[in-house]
Amino acid sequence: MVTIADKNGNAVVVTNGANILGQDGTLHIDSIGGGTIAYTYTLTTNTNGDTTHDDFVVTVKDQDNDPASSTLVIDIVDDV
Repeated sequence: MVTIADKNGNAVVVTNGANILGQDGTLHIDSIGGGTIAYTYTLTTNTNGDTTHDDFVVTVKDQDNDPASSTLVIDIVDDV
């Protein structure tokens, strides 16, 4: 099972078509399969500067329910 934490820290189960709200935009899961997750990110607010980013904690659990986590960082550069 794969989950991604939204901006409030709630775990959202990753499925095709899932939307996960971030601090500055929405992460949309286009597809999942074969060890790959395809996604698009849509900025939903204005940001300031070229060092802004939206972070999503991705957690994968194996058959024994052992978790492994990492952070997906979406860099937002010059959105004006």
